Amino acid sequence: MGFIDIHTHILYGVDDGSQSLKMSLQMLELAIERGTTDIFLTPHFNLFVRQNTPVLTRPIFKEISEAAASLPINLYLGNEMRVDSKSMKAIKNNDFNTLNNTEYLLIDFPFSLFVGDPLTKLLKIKELHDKIILAHPERHSYTRSLSLMKQFKEAGILLQVNATSLSGEHGTESEDFAHEIIRERLVDFVASDAHNLTNRPPSLQGAYQIVKNQHGEEMADNLFKKNASQLIG
Repeated sequence: MGFIDIHTHILYGVDDGSQSLKMSLQMLELAIERGTTDIFLTPHFNLFVRQNTPVLTRPIFKEISEAAASLPINLYLGNEMRVDSKSMKAIKNNDFNTLNNTEYLLIDFPFSLFVGDPLTKLLKIKELHDKIILAHPERHSYTRSLSLMKQFKEAGILLQVNATSLSGEHGTESEDFAHEIIRERLVDFVASDAHNLTNRPPSLQGAYQIVKNQHGEEMADNLFKKNASQLIG
């Protein structure tokens, strides 16, 4: 089994990720080269980008899928929903993409000032949609709390860490916290959160080796392959 990447911005022209069909295909080719066999295209859905609803995203996903039909990689559609009023409205109206039409929703917190209690916010979302995966909690100063992560897990919230955090590309605080919550067995997935071909590529290979070396092969296989297999059927 190859790597399963549940969080990328390869769907072109809709957010701060890929900007063309050509770039999307190049990103897929790089993912294949680095050992990924299954990949999710999860465009942002928040106050600052277009409403990346199914009506907008599915035709673009279909175009990319057809263009990439000869490539040895499986594509799946989703969204990365922001904890904000725009996403809450879409969730209430069921106007968003779950991960591969499963029950699972990928969600993230804003990088700007966040007002309120993170757990309370996520519990409100869980009232509308029970199965949620929180993206990159290690990247936010207000969620870098081991006790908070344990509360998330007790509430049934799954956690996804970024591959680039594990190699220190988002600073030592993010790196250290990512490894801490892996050691505590709180993390469910590692994903690339790929945005381009250079500093944020669709590559899991290096991070897999880091986790394997520091936390063991079984943990690495779970975070990069086994756990995500439930999302692809």
